[in-house]
Amino acid sequence: MVRGRAWTGFEAAALQEAMRYSVRDFAQMLGVELTTVANWRAGLSAVTPRTRTQAILDTAHRQRATPEDRERFTQILAEGEAAWRLRHGHGQREAGTDDPAPMSDAVVSSVAPEARTTDGPSAKLRDDGLQDTAQGSLEFARWATDASADQFSIDSLYFDLARIATTYVHKPLRPLLADLTDQRNVAWRLLGDRPRPQQTRDLLVLGGVAITILAHITDDLGNPFAAMQHTLAAERLAHQADHAALKAWIAGTQALITEWSGRPSKAMEFVRRASRNVPPGHQRVRLAALEARAAARAGKVDDARNALRRTRVAIDGTAASDDLQEIGGILTFPIPKAMYYTASALTLIGDHQEAERVALDAINAYETGAAEERSYGDEALARSDVAIARIARHDLDGAVDALTPVLKLPAPQRIQSIRDGLAQVEKHLVDNRHTTAPTAQHLRQEIAAFTPVALQALP
Repeated sequence: MVRGRAWTGFEAAALQEAMRYSVRDFAQMLGVELTTVANWRAGLSAVTPRTRTQAILDTAHRQRATPEDRERFTQILAEGEAAWRLRHGHGQREAGTDDPAPMSDAVVSSVAPEARTTDGPSAKLRDDGLQDTAQGSLEFARWATDASADQFSIDSLYFDLARIATTYVHKPLRPLLADLTDQRNVAWRLLGDRPRPQQTRDLLVLGGVAITILAHITDDLGNPFAAMQHTLAAERLAHQADHAALKAWIAGTQALITEWSGRPSKAMEFVRRASRNVPPGHQRVRLAALEARAAARAGKVDDARNALRRTRVAIDGTAASDDLQEIGGILTFPIPKAMYYTASALTLIGDHQEAERVALDAINAYETGAAEERSYGDEALARSDVAIARIARHDLDGAVDALTPVLKLPAPQRIQSIRDGLAQVEKHLVDNRHTTAPTAQHLRQEIAAFTPVALQALP
């Protein structure tokens, strides 16, 4: 076949399918990134591979593909993109965009009818979307655990979830909600194909990962009840898959939600239950740090200090990794995050001098680290701890300096946990003997102005 025109993502995906390569093997054969192949499969005709890559695809078609492969390739092209999308569960994607393909109305209706509105797919959810999305997760878990998927689609789902998990920590959350809901529904649909046992386990894990990230987003957007519903659904999938790392992460997320909801003792119960079987690595650090902060919030100073010691010990074992850590982003617990948690625990037990030192170290680590790993939420909360420490020693100007970057955050990034952190700063300002000083009054006004703007920006 003589090719005198540019390859499209659809043709590249068709060649991959015709040659019967996995996403990983096809990328390795071509010498391109895994995400490049996943992007072809998501964008299809809306994506045009780069000129150099087109030449590589030409060579693969002419020299690496067998006659049978080329015959299958021609047949797939003849069937057309619509048939390919139907076979692989993709919705239509507008040309020229980089956004992931949403599922069609028919697919959404078949897998999650409760999430559908008369206006279209799951990107347009009733109300603010949080409660409906949580209900969808529970329905998914009930269906999946009562019970041959396409491996290419499973691989693509993995890379889409990795992209979302990484984006989570440094971008606004609201745009991720519909995207992530669609990925959850893709896992649901693929499980409906009654895949092979190993694929079933992989899809249960990926579905649980998607729902766990939904829990994080939902909590950060201010609905802890719906967030906890997500975790219950994810927990059921994780147990069905018997995936220890996912079970531990979900328990930690449940602890996080309950702690921020004003139930630190319950959060400690979640952590201690999960800690019995957690292996060395970032999850052990996370659970110890969570317990330290929850204990401090509950006023259990000795328990908090013991947990802080265990956090330091666990950090020495962070070389150990698990497959959640390989996904990255919100599913990791890097050292700067552990430092921020430590600072928060120290703040809560009143050790302000040490809290400020550790919080500043965390801020510096985020500022000098990789941009995609810089968590604006964690950094903002570390700055709140610095501000509280400075208020405690009556350095109001220093508190203003610490909070200035936080107060300048764009409205879509003013998530619930940051608002809660600023509320603690405001409380310390009220309790401070200089509460009537002009600087304190102005800072309180700035904090008061922070939340209404955020609420207006998040429908």
